[in-house]
Amino acid sequence: LDLRRAEALRRIELLHMRNVRQRLLVFLSGLADGSGEGYCNGSVIHLRQGDVAGLIGATRETTSASLNALARQGYIELGRCNFRITSPGALHQAARAACRGGWHG
Repeated sequence: LDLRRAEALRRIELLHMRNVRQRLLVFLSGLADGSGEGYCNGSVIHLRQGDVAGLIGATRETTSASLNALARQGYIELGRCNFRITSPGALHQAARAACRGGWHG
């Protein structure tokens, strides 16, 4: 029960972040940490972009644009109905910077 409560609180905090990029970075960083809740097999995330959008409280279009930007920056590789985290360490750093307000990309 405590684990479920902690996860619910984490999701609420995620939704209160200022923008989609921040929410997406923190969400993906959590998946890279191994808290993939069954979505993650190693570094491969078995979610469609629309699923991710729903989980972070954003539109599919905005989430897609943000995922494409992260792919261009080398954090992830997009596949069909999945994506792979290619640089977990860099993703964690970007998520921490986003939480501190230091993310401007």
